[in-house]
Amino acid sequence: MFRAWRKGFIEERYRDTFAFLLRLLVLAGPLYFIMFFVDLYPLQAMVAGNSFAIMEGIGLSPVINGPEMQVGDFHFFISKDSTGWKSMLFFGALVVAVPGIVWRKRIVGLAGVAVVYLGNLGRVVVIVLAEQAWGFESAMLVHDYLWRFGLIALVLGLWLA
Repeated sequence: MFRAWRKGFIEERYRDTFAFLLRLLVLAGPLYFIMFFVDLYPLQAMVAGNSFAIMEGIGLSPVINGPEMQVGDFHFFISKDSTGWKSMLFFGALVVAVPGIVWRKRIVGLAGVAVVYLGNLGRVVVIVLAEQAWGFESAMLVHDYLWRFGLIALVLGLWLA
């Protein structure tokens, strides 16, 4: 009897896992459309503007021109990929893809997109602070490794929560 129950349980888990992965695949589809056909300049300018406000608030003297910024001698550009849009989209897809959750809870979970956005703003500011404190190479190390994994951890941690 236990063996039959266990077999049914395992088959149900496989079905749920397959349903989750299929939904995630479908919900991640817009990623490719956005990458090739959507202009994210307004989001780039918004991230730059919000980063500017934070940096100004902590005593830096940033200069902004659309998505281009400068702090001291450090000149940088908030590119399409620097907006965190992929992390936000993927987080939303993760929240919506989980089977067996009522929509009210999914909608509450989607508020985590704002947390991912704020995490991305923190990423931009920390990269600038690293450049100001330790130089360009350190800033690129923080950009390329620390925050890449940091945003992944943020997305997965929020999703698990």
